[in-house]
Amino acid sequence: MGSSQREERASFRPVERLRANGIGLLGIMFLLIGATSPLLGILGNVPIEVSAGNGVYAPGGYILWIVGLLLFAVGYAAMAKRMVSTGGFYSYISHGLGRPAGLVAGWSALAAYAIGEAGLLGALGYFAANTFATELGLHVSWVVYVAIALAIITALSYRDVRLSTKVLGILGVVEVLVLLVVDLVVAARGGAHGLTLAPLNPAKAFTGPSPTVGLMFAFLSWVGFEMIPNYAEETSNPKRNVSRGLYLGVLALGILFILSSWAGIVGNGVSSSVALATKNPVDFYFTIASRFVGSWAATSMEWLIVSSTFAACLVWHQTTARYFYVLGREGVVAPLGRTHRRHASPHVAVLFQAAVVVFWVAAFLIFYALDKAARSYAGNFATAPYAELFAWLLVATTLFILVNEFLCSIAVLRYFRNEEKRTLADWGRFVAAPVAATLLLGVMLIVAVTHVGTLGGDIGFVNMIPIICAGWVVIGLALALWLRARHPAVYARLGALVEQLGVSSGDTYGSSEPEPEAATEHGITLTGEIAPSPEGGLV
Repeated sequence: MGSSQREERASFRPVERLRANGIGLLGIMFLLIGATSPLLGILGNVPIEVSAGNGVYAPGGYILWIVGLLLFAVGYAAMAKRMVSTGGFYSYISHGLGRPAGLVAGWSALAAYAIGEAGLLGALGYFAANTFATELGLHVSWVVYVAIALAIITALSYRDVRLSTKVLGILGVVEVLVLLVVDLVVAARGGAHGLTLAPLNPAKAFTGPSPTVGLMFAFLSWVGFEMIPNYAEETSNPKRNVSRGLYLGVLALGILFILSSWAGIVGNGVSSSVALATKNPVDFYFTIASRFVGSWAATSMEWLIVSSTFAACLVWHQTTARYFYVLGREGVVAPLGRTHRRHASPHVAVLFQAAVVVFWVAAFLIFYALDKAARSYAGNFATAPYAELFAWLLVATTLFILVNEFLCSIAVLRYFRNEEKRTLADWGRFVAAPVAATLLLGVMLIVAVTHVGTLGGDIGFVNMIPIICAGWVVIGLALALWLRARHPAVYARLGALVEQLGVSSGDTYGSSEPEPEAATEHGITLTGEIAPSPEGGLV
């Protein structure tokens, strides 16, 4: 047997599966709350929106994004119903735009969530160091808290996904309840100077110091909701629950963001909010929590911002591990495609992601020690994990996610282009909504690229982030083309592992790819083996 034949046989081995029916719709919602970290979004984003974005009309920006993200979710949910795969963006874009674009999407998603978790751990270390010092008098470097948190996250992710959802459920429910209590008490007591619905006017969201900045930070509050399809293979009735989770995620989070941003503004006073958010953004919510509810609410928020950020790190770690796992089981990095015999978790990928996070945190520490501009911008080492590690890495994460959502909207249009459209609803699902989402996300991507200084500080390294991200995308494309030329068996498997495609006869797998229904006919599912054709394509 020749080396190429041995390579093909090795590349197309039986698939090690994740635990089926591990979570239901409630588990998906717990993962959603953990991934998006609503408390971090409210405490971190709203003061910036008010001070430097669309001012007191920030709640109107959230209303606009509910509409925008629902448009995106229409196509995203349609893909989730058509194919069940933990690959998320990678799988959908592979089937809509072809393998090279799909590998670029998976490559970008890996970077987005891998470095995003490192950034979130920086925020966690910052909040934990401050809270433990303030409340317990325990003065420990943020690096210690990062190490402890990563160890716990890795241990939880190594186990059954059901254990993680239980932890996320407890943390998420408490977090949301405290936010709602503060919001409702502020409303019941009439705010600082009376109640007004004026901040809820979406038309006014285009006013203020920089409305594009306000809308950009509003979008950031939802980052993480797109992870839901990555748990499809572990979800009971995934075609129903994943799509429901996407719609509920946009709506439920949106209502919470609208209510909390409005409560923050009327609680501080409409006429005073911009000045207060500018002068002391950290206390923008702590102040109203103490004033309207009591000091216990502010103290609770201090502890909950730590647990909320921990929950986000946990979900991001697990999502990144699943992207590594998908690329592993499809032969790109084969060892990462293994699952634990007892827990049915992607345990090798989980450990690998822990190593990736250690690398990024260590790289930041070295960079901070060597670069004078970094030390100057942060002010001191205690604030560096939030002002730099978190802010800088989340800039790149945001750009990568916007690229993937933009590509996914185009993939929806291409994938369903031959779908029979009998009703107005069909045209809305398969044409109008994806077109509107593509245009909206394209504009948002341009805004994010041109405002990276607002996100991470106007310094040389931050301004280079879009170029670095573009370089990463080019490397992903080059990897796909190299695999096609040198390792056709591995290339043939890219994006192929999905269950129950249910495609129509007209759908094609990219511009010049074999049709996916042919793959289905020959058993290209998670439960079977994939055999390469002599030409290296899907048989």
